Amino acid sequence: MKFKNTVAQYETMEFEFEKNEDISYIDIISPRGETHRIFPFISTDVEFKYDDEGFESIVSDNKKYKRCKYAPSTIGIYEIKAISDTYIVKGGIFTVVK
Repeated sequence: MKFKNTVAQYETMEFEFEKNEDISYIDIISPRGETHRIFPFISTDVEFKYDDEGFESIVSDNKKYKRCKYAPSTIGIYEIKAISDTYIVKGGIFTVVK
């Protein structure tokens, strides 16, 4: 699981997992004790390329990732748990600053 350790308040964070990681959802526990459940989506990175005549094409690296996005609203320390069905696969913390 990849994510930033420190983010600004209201900044959109991205949590990234390998596609083969068995993640059903992530729980994010705010400094207030609220739990936010986020479900992953599958995406791939793409690059926009232009030919000599200015025509655009989209080229994929064909690697698929599971990603979750979240924008924290409260300043403080958050806990994150990546969960597969009923057990915690990975965990961590991140800090939100003004």
